[in-house]
Amino acid sequence: MSFFTNTGGNPLTHLHYARNTLRLFQPSSSVIYVPPISRTHLPPVYGSQTFNKNSFVAMTDQLVSSDFVLYAKSKGDGWRPVCHDNWSKKDAKQVCRMMGYPRRSYFKYGSAPASTIGTSEFFVLNESIKKQSIYNKLSISKSCESGLVITLRCIECGTRKPFTNASGRIVGGRPASQGEFPWQVSLQVQNRHVCGGTLLTPHWIITAAHCEGRFNSPYYWQVYGGQIKLSEAYPQIVHKVEKMIIHEMFDSETKDFDIALLKLLTPFKFSDVISPICLPNYGQAFPSGSASWVSGWGDSREGGMISEVLQKVLLPLVDTEDCEKLYIRDITARMICAGFSQGGFDACQGDSGGPLSIYQNSSWWLVGTTSWGVGCGRENKPGVYTKISAVLDWIYLQLKRHR
Repeated sequence: MSFFTNTGGNPLTHLHYARNTLRLFQPSSSVIYVPPISRTHLPPVYGSQTFNKNSFVAMTDQLVSSDFVLYAKSKGDGWRPVCHDNWSKKDAKQVCRMMGYPRRSYFKYGSAPASTIGTSEFFVLNESIKKQSIYNKLSISKSCESGLVITLRCIECGTRKPFTNASGRIVGGRPASQGEFPWQVSLQVQNRHVCGGTLLTPHWIITAAHCEGRFNSPYYWQVYGGQIKLSEAYPQIVHKVEKMIIHEMFDSETKDFDIALLKLLTPFKFSDVISPICLPNYGQAFPSGSASWVSGWGDSREGGMISEVLQKVLLPLVDTEDCEKLYIRDITARMICAGFSQGGFDACQGDSGGPLSIYQNSSWWLVGTTSWGVGCGRENKPGVYTKISAVLDWIYLQLKRHR
């Protein structure tokens, strides 16, 4: 049985990726991508082992606002919402653990009207069944006596103190404020910023697979969070990497499946300036034109230098078909574009792996991770990001297998 959660304007409209496909530490053209080694863990075969049975997920329903409706799946059956009948906090905590979240990360559970879901069948919890696993206590029913379905948040994410957001750009520079992007981290090698990353849980960072490059062992990397200036990182606690997990279908030429997860040896302690962003829910939509934020310490201009201060830029999401026409190449189902047609506002070299985030339904969501593009801020060349909603199965599979 599997669980997942489903949740439910914008002033902007078009982007160009401010960084080309090169990395900060550019390997020789003779160097080819080498699979991770040492304590780098590759995931199991993708597809057949993820969410095929005994799973839970959170799904978004636009009528349920920011609540995450809990869905379950059993072998041979489709996804169905979980009825609130007989539910308890203990059950909610067990589900969060099954979904791959740390034991102490449970945030809250609640309910939403079943009428907002539009289904005639539910999973109902039968407490009379004496089984340890909640999977074995669920059965399919055409009725839900309470008329309510479970909503569940396994981690307090996507929150921050209010800020007045003026439009800016990473290319050309608009400094971010302390705590404005508390999920932003700097991934460094030998005290030098290489890529950005995003905090998902106290132990997990998400970034771009291409960032690893020739630094394909966990021992190379240090992770810093909570700072605005790169020079402020070094007095702070350094978080070393225990495992690097690169998507097994990552293509170093096309940048398809450009996603990686880092598991830390020691967890981050959350605060006003360090906190996680929310992964999007299944079914959650981010329409073209939606206002999105990109942040990072990348080059302030094409061919320039890494920025000392964290920068931010407000960009609209770009329709995939429009993006394909601009690049005259496939924009795969794992990619999403953002930027202005006139250019001038963009991410750049060194921003790779950092967050593309959107504020929706009172929470901040990770829509993409900075992946590739041509130049920095060029006209009709939007930035291309890995689309997080397209790789959710893979992310949750890693969280479960390496918890």
